[in-house]
Amino acid sequence: PSKKRSQKTKYISEEDITLHLPRFMPARTPGPNIDNSKNWSPLSLFHLFFSTTVVRTIINNTNDNAARKKAGAMVFKWEDLTVKDFYIFLSIIVFMGLVLVPQRSNYWRQRWPYNFPFPRKSMTRDRFEAIMWSLHLSNLKEDEENERKRNTPDYDRLHKIKPLYTDIIHYIKDKPTKWGYKLFVLADSSTGYTWNFFVYTGKSASTSTSAHGLSYSSVMDLMPLGLLGCGYKLYTDNFYTSPTLLDDLFKLNIVCCGTVRKNRVGFPQTQNNDLPKNAQRGDMRWMRNGKVLFVKWMDTREVAMCSTIHKADSGQTVKRKVKEAGLWQTKNIPVPDCIVDYNANMGGVDLSDALIGYYSVHHKTKKWYKWTPLRQSPLPKRFSGTERCLRHLCSHHMLLSKNQKHTLCLLAEV
Repeated sequence: PSKKRSQKTKYISEEDITLHLPRFMPARTPGPNIDNSKNWSPLSLFHLFFSTTVVRTIINNTNDNAARKKAGAMVFKWEDLTVKDFYIFLSIIVFMGLVLVPQRSNYWRQRWPYNFPFPRKSMTRDRFEAIMWSLHLSNLKEDEENERKRNTPDYDRLHKIKPLYTDIIHYIKDKPTKWGYKLFVLADSSTGYTWNFFVYTGKSASTSTSAHGLSYSSVMDLMPLGLLGCGYKLYTDNFYTSPTLLDDLFKLNIVCCGTVRKNRVGFPQTQNNDLPKNAQRGDMRWMRNGKVLFVKWMDTREVAMCSTIHKADSGQTVKRKVKEAGLWQTKNIPVPDCIVDYNANMGGVDLSDALIGYYSVHHKTKKWYKWTPLRQSPLPKRFSGTERCLRHLCSHHMLLSKNQKHTLCLLAEV
């Protein structure tokens, strides 16, 4: 840190060095891949995410849970859940994400505008509700063992949603919706394809946090280096970005760029590094410490960036409205390279969220561990359930493979 404080702040007119980036050598073809020579059906695509073993486990645990409820003198009609019934149940869940109605019971009504042939002809409403009521992902005996560990470090907060690993509720004060499901997500910048994610279960349960904090350890946990290979470009938001992270990723042949909080440890803290109070749009200050570039740029507000990818400036411009002589005019103002590429590549997780939003299941359940698999399961996230969209998906994946996309983005998502 002392070395960074002693460095001189530089201006847009001063020349920066050109970094020699690691050679892009992926361990596999970048992005989602699918064999276009195979005759894929919706079910076979589904099995890429839900294996037959997982399906069988959920069916067995659901049947055991229904038997426990009946043994507890709860009166309801139940027949053992079969593989066929489970797939019909899931297809109804997907249908509910595509066709929205005010109440779940409306899907079984016979009068217009709710006279849907599906799901009414595929499964009775009572059967669907019985499965929903009895649905259980985890093993009952293991539930009891885990419950005895409550209030101890060995207690697993996510046990109820295993084998399907999804969300846990969390409070985030800076989000418009304060209570949500906090995921740390690594996504392909071009397609929104989710490479990896994990659930934040709270400070007390964060056993893997390193000495550098959660923002550092979460990146290292999410990056499947053996699967990715080297030479990828990682874009991060300001929760993750730190000079220490960028240095350590560069040693692993991963380059990184992201917005950064100015109070982050290692960020230069000198008066000379600050933009003037009356800074104009396009004003910039930069500083370099080894491989790490620090940039401050004035747009509508000040933006701070760190990068091991870019030069400070190569003469790029962006159109902005600027007030001159009392009149607003559109002008080209200077913009750092890292800002341009960050804006171009940071939308992968937003795209992933948008894809989920098209097929989300809005109907609530009383048990959070029943709702989260329906909300975050790979099926609604990836597929529409129609042959036309599945064919489009296959061709889209092949194009991605040929284009060799190699940028990733990482966000703390809710």
